[in-house]
Amino acid sequence: MEHSGHSFSANTTVPVDPRLDWTAGRDGVPYKDWGLHSKAFIRDRSYSGPYSPKKNVHEKRSGAQSAVGWNSFQLNSVHIHIYRYADVLLLLAEAAVETGNLEEARGIINQIRARAGQTAEGCGSGSTDTVTQNRYPGAWPAGCVGDDRIAVPLLNNPATGRDSLLTPYAFYKIGLYTSTWTDQAFARAAVRYERRLELAMEGQRFFDLRRRGDADTVIATLHQPASFVSDPADRDRLEPRRLVPELWVGHAGLSLAYGRRMTNACRESP
Repeated sequence: MEHSGHSFSANTTVPVDPRLDWTAGRDGVPYKDWGLHSKAFIRDRSYSGPYSPKKNVHEKRSGAQSAVGWNSFQLNSVHIHIYRYADVLLLLAEAAVETGNLEEARGIINQIRARAGQTAEGCGSGSTDTVTQNRYPGAWPAGCVGDDRIAVPLLNNPATGRDSLLTPYAFYKIGLYTSTWTDQAFARAAVRYERRLELAMEGQRFFDLRRRGDADTVIATLHQPASFVSDPADRDRLEPRRLVPELWVGHAGLSLAYGRRMTNACRESP
């Protein structure tokens, strides 16, 4: 599937943070145990884009779906996190950066990244969904036939300190910051970068921008309502890789003063 000149379907050559496929549904990648994500998941991509939210969606076999209401598919008993531990840690890391305790901040961020490197999206419905079986024939890890795991473990490479996993639909890769943080501006950017990765689609982004005082500047570059529908270039502005580019590792990095440095830190060390 192509959208505004970019491909968003399953890809096994460009490494991505495993949190990408816990956050958003993209074509060709299992959507928990609901089968492979496809255009059928979205009412109209001309205004809704190619992705689906994923974090608060229940697993098909969980029994959490409501049995009442005019559209029970949109109702479930999944608890919404109001305030979770990773959020507390990220705020603590911010405070550590601003007080000059950069190594404390690095340790906190590495704690979060180590947890994120534990599991990745599994096949979900490899024993029952024929679309998944036909798209990814064979047994795991070459294919999905017979594999119903929603979460699969990443493999750690002690030599590189990175966790990675090549699946039939994605190449997941994440690791730790191994170099000492001595630059406060770099540390601040890294913490903000991690906050976007970890809390994506949880309703925190706008309030983070407001809290830092840069909401007007950032939001103005993301959405231009007058031409959003008619101009594909402006539709691009609401794509997840623009809103949370760090989730797409192949296009990650902070493109201003810290672009090359942050890309290397988050693609190679992590």
